[in-house]
Amino acid sequence: MYKLVIVDDEPSVRNGLRTFFDWSAYDIEVVGEAEDGDIALELIEQLQPDLILTDVLMPNMDGIRLSLALRSRFPHLKIIFITSYSILNIVQELIERYMSGYAFENQSGEFVGVVCIQAEEHKEDQLYALAEDVRDNLLRWLKISVTIGVGEQVNHLADLPHSYSQAREATDQKWYLGKNQIISMDNMKVHDENFYRFEAKENEHLLSILKSADSEKLSVVLIEIFAALSNNRREGIKYGSIVVQHKPASSRKQAYAGAEYPSSRNGRERAQSVGADY
Repeated sequence: MYKLVIVDDEPSVRNGLRTFFDWSAYDIEVVGEAEDGDIALELIEQLQPDLILTDVLMPNMDGIRLSLALRSRFPHLKIIFITSYSILNIVQELIERYMSGYAFENQSGEFVGVVCIQAEEHKEDQLYALAEDVRDNLLRWLKISVTIGVGEQVNHLADLPHSYSQAREATDQKWYLGKNQIISMDNMKVHDENFYRFEAKENEHLLSILKSADSEKLSVVLIEIFAALSNNRREGIKYGSIVVQHKPASSRKQAYAGAEYPSSRNGRERAQSVGADY
């Protein structure tokens, strides 16, 4: 039979894992249990099991460090991680490692971290080290890429919504700068005063033109927007022209708006058309 060792710091979890499954039906025997990675390491050396069932987050030696130690000593071992570890766990743990603060899920897919910076010296280095660690750990352990926006520092709790708005606005720049990046609106303003941002008011203006079905005005506005956005990337941005279909009750009309874009290959080229109904 295959020999199994269960590693978890919660006694109830260890008991559940041991009794819930009919291990013998799979030709597996539970030969030992450990409440932490360092204890498990000694036990595994004694028992020489074939399988390890381990939690990730444990007090002294976590499951990741345990697995690294086991891989070098017992390359034949099969290691299975059992955990409810999530994005929020990783973010909160890293915040506590660098500074004090709190993380929460604001809405599906959006996580917000509020951090308290005690020392003014090297605060930006600390903040960016934290952001890089969050990004790299999520990619490493959960295989997901994230865009992290950083708002400016505020001195009063009442000003936190402003900092949050800046951080969220920064993440919106992923559509122009690419994903899996750390973006600070404050740094953009300092290092690139000509950086173009598509603001909410401009979006509302564009929607009003779309609803009016004024193709000439729409064409002018789109060309201006695409030209401004292309300056944000060295190689330009390739956007297609837009086909707007206006459907009044008595008839159906189509208004076409074309847009040109700069190309790194041969100057200015005409984009392909795409359609959009509204």
